[in-house]
Amino acid sequence: MLAVSHLVFFTLLLVTSGTVQAVTLESLLAGMEDSAEVRVQEAEQERLAIEHQYRIEERGWSVFGGADIGRFHELQPDGNRDDYTGFGASVGLRYPLLGTLDERERAVSDARLAVTEKTYETLLRRSTQRFQLRQSYTDWWHAGAVTHWCGTWRAIAREELASARERASQQALRTSELKWLEQRWDRVTRSCERSEQYQSQLRERTARLAGAILTPPDLPQRPTLTRHPAPLVQWTDALNHHPAVTARLQSMETASRNRDHHWSDRVDSNFTIAQRLDRRTDTSGTGSGLVAGVTFEVPLAALTGPDPGSPDNARYRAARERHRAELDQWRGYLEDNLLRYREALDDVSEAVDQLTLARRLTLERRQRLTIDSEAGYMAMRTARVEEAEAHLNLYRAWRGASQERAGLLQVAEHSDNQAELLGSEAVSWPISGEGAGGNSDPIKAVYVWDSRPLLGEAERRKRHLQALESTGFNRLYLGLDSRQVARPQEILDPLKTLVSEAQNRGIRVDLLLGDPLWLTDEHRADLTALIRRLSILPFAGLHLDLEVEQLGWPVPEQRLQQWLQTVGEATEVSPWPVTLVSHHRWFSNMADPVTCVPCQLAANGVREVSLMIYTTRTRRSVGLMDRSEQLWPQLTFRLAQSVEAALPDSQSWHGQTTKGLNEVEQSLVSEGIHNIEWQDWRNHPAYPEQTGD
Repeated sequence: MLAVSHLVFFTLLLVTSGTVQAVTLESLLAGMEDSAEVRVQEAEQERLAIEHQYRIEERGWSVFGGADIGRFHELQPDGNRDDYTGFGASVGLRYPLLGTLDERERAVSDARLAVTEKTYETLLRRSTQRFQLRQSYTDWWHAGAVTHWCGTWRAIAREELASARERASQQALRTSELKWLEQRWDRVTRSCERSEQYQSQLRERTARLAGAILTPPDLPQRPTLTRHPAPLVQWTDALNHHPAVTARLQSMETASRNRDHHWSDRVDSNFTIAQRLDRRTDTSGTGSGLVAGVTFEVPLAALTGPDPGSPDNARYRAARERHRAELDQWRGYLEDNLLRYREALDDVSEAVDQLTLARRLTLERRQRLTIDSEAGYMAMRTARVEEAEAHLNLYRAWRGASQERAGLLQVAEHSDNQAELLGSEAVSWPISGEGAGGNSDPIKAVYVWDSRPLLGEAERRKRHLQALESTGFNRLYLGLDSRQVARPQEILDPLKTLVSEAQNRGIRVDLLLGDPLWLTDEHRADLTALIRRLSILPFAGLHLDLEVEQLGWPVPEQRLQQWLQTVGEATEVSPWPVTLVSHHRWFSNMADPVTCVPCQLAANGVREVSLMIYTTRTRRSVGLMDRSEQLWPQLTFRLAQSVEAALPDSQSWHGQTTKGLNEVEQSLVSEGIHNIEWQDWRNHPAYPEQTGD
């Protein structure tokens, strides 16, 4: 790609780039505040812990005491009677024996168990809160992704229906066909309206569940799906460690320790030792005495009736059955959840196939428009609405699978081998170039270095846009010359017109700036000043073409640092999301540990990179793209190819027909490369002014 200074282009970029803040589910889970239900459980746990301490104190020695006073008429041996008033007091120690001691030991054990059960119930409520947060986050992602995706398809729907109604008014389209199109597009737009309606509500619900503050700039990332969850038999450890099951297990183990039955269990008995002081009003002095004794009490029926058995044994059997029932309940839940998740993954695969087919049909029918003429008109309309519906189906299927995966995590998160249980192979998202919000179509872009044909008179602009649309381009990288850059106010209205007409055709426009001198400390401020000057223009993205190699080879470490610094400063001042174009060498090889360019790009707000792999050997392009994606999964890559006449045949597809380039694209798509960019429009065979401007 050539380094052209002051280039500009516009795109409806992805919702996670640039100034948009991507909120990860992991960060929300890590910072999740306990809900009111969890806090109630924690308060109950604290209360039970205090009661447990009371039961411990009641188990050992206790102090007792008392005082009494009375009027006594006491007969003497000689027949006389002493009348006197007496009073006294006693204080002593008491220790429980036999059944009394067993009962208090059991009270301590029950209190300890109550604390343990409440601890696991707190963990269970917190796990439920995480489950609800995962599901709410998925709903939020789905609503946001569809909303942003609908920005493109709503414009296409207006264009499609306007065209169909015009034809119907001219008797060139059956009324039934028009009604059919209106009904299909109405279903699409209703989905868009629902998503827009619920997006803020779902964001607020997610914020409430997480105990976080989320604002409109915050957008979720697409939930991860994994293939091949482990079979049910491998989930035993996770089930046994689930809080609900563990709480029942603790109850059973406590009951097991207390189920020994002895004859003394029903005997209430205490050992006491006490000191007593007495005083009489008719004599001087004080009487005293030290008394030790043992008391017992046992129901008479326990000595004469049949033995009904131990209640502790019955308690153990009941606890054992509750544990089995809890384990069976969660095993059944997990079995159903695994089945639903696998079915949901099948739905995702089917939705991916439908979208792939819909894209191919749209492309093929667009290419056959000039051949099929009128007969192909309705086929093209059908293809476009089916592609829109295929997108919606994919988002719904992904959401459904993510909801089922959240259910699996309710069990898997309590195991040490969570990744093995859920499956380590991630499901690939078929829409390349997408960020966190998940709202971007595959990119077929073209570089337009000379913007005059598109910003000039209306008929010429229409001719170029028609050629771009019929060729299948959905993104423009639009360049501005020095005059346009110097007077951005003069191109504001033409650019708005271009953006509107391009959007109606499903084509997006991005701002491209490129000059290697901006990498240097002396000229870096020129770039930031230019971005500020152009900020009045209606661009949604900034694409930086800063080829570090053009300042000399080999590239020193200092220049790589300057490159990253320039990108960082541009991102800070840019009102648009920022993407980057670069030679593949910095991404297809393991980076030098001193300056790792891919490692630092995300920190600078850049997550999408166009790789210049100028070769006509598609296998090499595919190999380098695959390697880059494997090395740097945090980045999304696009493949830039050349049709420039100035490059040798081994590096450029120059001379190919439009049909030939379509076949090249299909070959790349079949290898998994969906985002393809062509350098440049003037050298492309579909350029409508081959004789020059």
